[in-house]
Amino acid sequence: MKKDKFNFAVGGQALIEGVMMRSPHAISLACRRPDGSVATKLDHYQSWSEKIGVQRIPIIRGMVSFIEMMVVGVRALNYSAAIAAEEENQENTSSWVDSFTTIVSIILSLAFLIVLFKWLPLELASQVSSVSPQVHDNWWLFNLVDGIIKLGVFLGYLILVSLFPQMKRLFAYHGAEHKSVFTYEDDVSLTTKEAKLRSRFHPRCGTSFLFVVIIASILLYTVIPPVASFGGKLLIRIALLPVIAGLSFEVLKLSGRFQSHWWVRVLSMPGLLLQRLTTKEPDESQLEIALIALNNALAYEEKLRK
Repeated sequence: MKKDKFNFAVGGQALIEGVMMRSPHAISLACRRPDGSVATKLDHYQSWSEKIGVQRIPIIRGMVSFIEMMVVGVRALNYSAAIAAEEENQENTSSWVDSFTTIVSIILSLAFLIVLFKWLPLELASQVSSVSPQVHDNWWLFNLVDGIIKLGVFLGYLILVSLFPQMKRLFAYHGAEHKSVFTYEDDVSLTTKEAKLRSRFHPRCGTSFLFVVIIASILLYTVIPPVASFGGKLLIRIALLPVIAGLSFEVLKLSGRFQSHWWVRVLSMPGLLLQRLTTKEPDESQLEIALIALNNALAYEEKLRK
């Protein structure tokens, strides 16, 4: 596809034996069935920010996008799980069942994230504070310790899950998604031959977003007046999560506009290094799936322009 024809960003997400691609007006899914055939799904897409008219309001649009990414991502994962389980009629599932499953999945995911990346680091930082007068008396230092522990938990979690064979395949599809997006951005033919030549490390990856979220949380918590109780600290961290997501969205959006600048490349390095854990080199069949999802999205965009 030529850039004079399609001059917009595309992004995606790895699924269970599949890939989701998102363009300005399409969400395209492609998943490998157990028998080797390919299941595809294409839905018209309009961002929530556009629907409610906040796409030009900084921070707010990032908060909305954060929630939207969770909903879209969970729905896509549920679809891929059904295909992997050979539930051929998954597409015909009633809307209320799909909505209920999505809501439950999001609640469980948020609960897991809050326990792992909010409660656990705060509990460990509080333990450090109880034995260290310097940490106890210095709010900035306390939040720094909390952030360092959070980074450690994040890295430990990634290392642990990367040991599972199923996750290795998911990370390979993640690599296939990145390579396919790079192939599109390099304005060359969307083939597995070209995709193989591209990097699996992409600066606009969700891994980079999560790293920015952790750094942003350290800075934001520091300017919030200190709270004595553990419960108060935890509630503040949960309440500020959408704000942190909004700030991180703006940081990544800004860095995307200045990717050629040296300071952006330096800031992107930690996220790119983390992708050595969250992506693996895909095989040709996985690249094929990612390219099918991407081509279907681009074909839909072309259809809309006619």
